[in-house]
Amino acid sequence: MISLVVFTILLLFLSPNRIPSVHASLYPTRPTSTTSYTAGHNASIAWTDSSSPPHLSEINGTMKIELYAGDNVFLSVLKDGLDPLEMGCEVYIPGKLGTGYSNYTMRFITTQPPQTIYTSYFTIANASTPNRTTAATSTIQTQTAMQPLVLTITIPPSNPSTFVDPATYIDAASPSQSIPDSLSQQSVTTFYPPAYTTYPGSNNQITSSAFSSNGKLGPRGWDFEKLKFRVVFILWPALIGITMAL
Repeated sequence: MISLVVFTILLLFLSPNRIPSVHASLYPTRPTSTTSYTAGHNASIAWTDSSSPPHLSEINGTMKIELYAGDNVFLSVLKDGLDPLEMGCEVYIPGKLGTGYSNYTMRFITTQPPQTIYTSYFTIANASTPNRTTAATSTIQTQTAMQPLVLTITIPPSNPSTFVDPATYIDAASPSQSIPDSLSQQSVTTFYPPAYTTYPGSNNQITSSAFSSNGKLGPRGWDFEKLKFRVVFILWPALIGITMAL
């Protein structure tokens, strides 16, 4: 009696309605093993009914197509919301797929009933992405090196007692030095030469008594060195001679 019950339960669970079919109604006809797509371009995909249940007409809902590198590296969803009865569609192969992959596959995925159908391996040409970082950096460095540097020399005030601070000097002779971002293309740097004035005296130097208390020359601009020379060598001997004559 127990054996009969066990046999009945196994028969119910192993009935054809409960065993999932290993056959799929959808059979991809493109891509195949000889197909080669081009990255960054459109590609055509096609499929047909394989006459195995469930048939395409028995699939409820829509279908999705995904792109994989090898078997398990997901790359992109090529199409979603497809009607299985359309038997084909156009998709866009992304241009940025990376490098290092030689074979690609597609998966046709349905939810009612749940199915995943794999295509044959195929190839994609021009899947590498150019690196633009080096070219952009070179362009920025070239534009920075071509920025002109303008130096303006300003003559200091005529007043010799005025102190003038030299502005920051930039060495424009060294091309290896980078120009700060704060400088525009028409950068202007102003510096003043040292301000000093020489008045000729007996030793061609400025005498300490040639300036008044406010730093300027005396009211008549006398040369006291010459005056002292005349007193010592001309006036003083004359006074001695007059005194001896008296």
